[in-house]
Amino acid sequence: MPKTEKEKRESKIVALEWKLKECTYHGKYRKQPLGVAVFAQKLARIKNANEEGFVKCVTCGKVRHYKDRMNGGHFIDAKHYNTIIDPMNIWPQCVNCNDHLKGNLTPYRSFLEFHIGLEEVRRLDELEKAPHVRPSTRRLAEIKYDIMQEIKRHEKRIKHYEPPEEPSMWLGDYLERANEPEF
Repeated sequence: MPKTEKEKRESKIVALEWKLKECTYHGKYRKQPLGVAVFAQKLARIKNANEEGFVKCVTCGKVRHYKDRMNGGHFIDAKHYNTIIDPMNIWPQCVNCNDHLKGNLTPYRSFLEFHIGLEEVRRLDELEKAPHVRPSTRRLAEIKYDIMQEIKRHEKRIKHYEPPEEPSMWLGDYLERANEPEF
């Protein structure tokens, strides 16, 4: 007898829950939300990408493919459980801004105030100061499943892409090479 969509979703969530619980048994209880955050960061990059897969760094404006040296940067540091997987806290950032400039927070705040509004930025600030609330393993599994489904939808939307051999290739280089005549 074929399973309904609800039954399929439930069985996949249970499987994800077991994988997350496995982390607990190996002394990695704190790392469970980090496993979900990796998917949330990918979703932040891919959902903001155009049909070609290119996405703009929210802090410096560099344009790169979402798979090519782009991160899902957190406005509020990822060490806070309250905001680690909050979609309003994760936006595309280039590696330079996210890692080397430690988030480049001044332009990040300006971007957020313009795009999501001052009230939402204040909500994130309050969550940072609030006591840490760790989601249950079941809730993390549900969130991870939903994020994975949304990533699949976006991957279908974006055309196939092969990253350049040179990791420093920018969109301008890509467009120049695309317009070069073939011999």
